[in-house]
Amino acid sequence: MTQVTSYRQILRSTGIIGGTQVFQVLTTILKGKAAAVFLGATGVGVASLLLSSLAMLQAVAGLGLSYSGVREISQAHETGNGSRVGTVAVVLLRWLCVSSTVCGTILLIFADRFSLAAFGDISFSGSFSWLSVAILAGTVAAGYEAVLRGTRKIGSIARASLFSSGCGALFAVPAYWWLGTRGIVLTILFTAFLTLGCNYYFARDLARANRRLGPLATIRAGTGMARLGLVMMIVDAISAAATFAIVAYIKNVRGSLSDVGFYQAGTTLAAQFVGLVFTAMSMDYFPRLAAVCDDNRRVRRLANQQSEMMLHIVRPLILGLIVFAPHVISVLLSRAFLPMVTFVRLASVGMLFQAAAHSMGLISYAKGDRGTFLTLSVIGNGLLVGTSWLGYRMGGLDGLGAMFVLHCVICFAIVYATVRYRYRFRMSRKFRSAFSWSVGWVALSYGAQVVTPCMVGMIIGFLTFLASLCQSLQSIKEAVGVRQFPGISAGPP
Repeated sequence: MTQVTSYRQILRSTGIIGGTQVFQVLTTILKGKAAAVFLGATGVGVASLLLSSLAMLQAVAGLGLSYSGVREISQAHETGNGSRVGTVAVVLLRWLCVSSTVCGTILLIFADRFSLAAFGDISFSGSFSWLSVAILAGTVAAGYEAVLRGTRKIGSIARASLFSSGCGALFAVPAYWWLGTRGIVLTILFTAFLTLGCNYYFARDLARANRRLGPLATIRAGTGMARLGLVMMIVDAISAAATFAIVAYIKNVRGSLSDVGFYQAGTTLAAQFVGLVFTAMSMDYFPRLAAVCDDNRRVRRLANQQSEMMLHIVRPLILGLIVFAPHVISVLLSRAFLPMVTFVRLASVGMLFQAAAHSMGLISYAKGDRGTFLTLSVIGNGLLVGTSWLGYRMGGLDGLGAMFVLHCVICFAIVYATVRYRYRFRMSRKFRSAFSWSVGWVALSYGAQVVTPCMVGMIIGFLTFLASLCQSLQSIKEAVGVRQFPGISAGPP
């Protein structure tokens, strides 16, 4: 694959999944707006605690198999052996069914304990009991998506996501309006089962083994996948536990449910603008990376191309959120959430360094280097919890934002040093240039909002956004080897 072809593949898959992610963001915004209006900051805080608890438990239930499964399926798909793909898929789904059933049963039995840990009382025990069902549906749905990812069925993933997210949002609005906080769990359940149905529909023909697999054969075939998946399960659990530790600290030690709502809404808003690019690009990037994981030269070239394109796409989004944060918050949430403007801007700055480290951070997992991947996760999440607690204690939400930036900078340095030492990774000239320009544009834009009067800062930030957008478009155009984008005339012939 030539360099231009590789860039085009990155841009094509990003465009398909990115468009889907934009729609998902809009539906999430609709749900967030409904929650802010009908539930208020306290209701948003309740939803945050329930969702973070669900994420932590689902990470355990999944055993990391939806990630290691992508790796195994992509390698099988690379050989062109459809029978092997079907066998790996069946093994993956069977393991997920058993593990999610066990985890859901444990949650059902200890629902009181989880409610006490999250809310300080047992008033939400019923909610946690119902979440045990959501764990089963969500975990198996992730397994079917792993099958689609591993076989690079990007279009099918997009269609399934569009339908499930759209219907989920249409269900959430009347549920919040009619049932209030009781509609939170109902919405979670509806979305989980809808996602399961959609993913099953598109992946059902791929997840079929040509030979009968008994229990012992399933166990043997899935053991290697489970070993690597266990690392991702621990990583996911650590990440979810870190989020839970932060929101629980804000709720039970220093603040209230309203502060949790502000924090969750702010991080969600920043992640929506940047996270959609992470998800869109990783959907095709990780299977491609896993397929060439034994060749450091190809890994280095692919990771550099991915990082470069990531920064070109993410940079204008980050600058736009920094400049227009007050307006975005007012429109997407409500004016009651304006106290988190500074936090959202700082979180956006941190997202730039996350974007730069994202592609490099997946190298160790694609290679099956479990120790390195787990170590990086423990260090990163430990730093996140420590800096967040310190930042909130020192400066509330604004302090949280400032320490989040510090956390992201440190993690970027650690990830780069690690992949450079272990895998001989080097940043390409184009990656270094894109990263340097990005840091400069973001520093200028954020600094203008802080040190200049409101209107002056807005003007400087807007001009910075336009200049960065033009630069990104030009860089992408050169990378993919086109003279102009469709619908944009270069002038008279």
